Amino acid sequence: PPADVTGSSVDIPTGVFPIGIDAQAREQHKMQAKLLVPTAVVGVYRNVNVIAYLPIFLDAQVDVQKFDVQAAGVDVTPQAQQALREAGFRGSTKKNRDEPISDWRGHGVGDLGVMLRWRAYGDRKQALSITGGVKVPTGKREDPRILTDFGFGEGQWDVSADLAGERRLEPIVLGANAGYKLKLPGEAPM
Repeated sequence: PPADVTGSSVDIPTGVFPIGIDAQAREQHKMQAKLLVPTAVVGVYRNVNVIAYLPIFLDAQVDVQKFDVQAAGVDVTPQAQQALREAGFRGSTKKNRDEPISDWRGHGVGDLGVMLRWRAYGDRKQALSITGGVKVPTGKREDPRILTDFGFGEGQWDVSADLAGERRLEPIVLGANAGYKLKLPGEAPM
């Protein structure tokens, strides 16, 4: 059976080892990404703007700082890696293909966002705007066979609507917004 992955810990299921001993796994990793988000705002009519953005992951990485598996007080980390391999998991490069829990590096584009914003009311002291938008699944999703990667996109279309207001009380600006996002079913390529 495949391993059950949650957050930064990996639980190896009972029965993976021939003697049927439960295993305790510990994994610590560091995730970071250098991200550039070019954004374009174009006025198409009085008080109406089209906004588009596309996240670009210049360098994304996961550094595995610790991975060890103990069963009955014995280090069984190599056997755990083997069990994960047999369950269909793999490393992210040719160099670490046989180590499912290993460092990962990647780059690519995220999901494209396009919005239409209407400034319904505005003066020098207060403003109210309504925004509708769509997120297009242009980003690569994570590979479920690689336990330490992360995807650049979510793999589905999103539709959203927001209402935002602000009030200027010099030197402070108070703002509030409310919105709703509908995540549509669908899949993008991995």
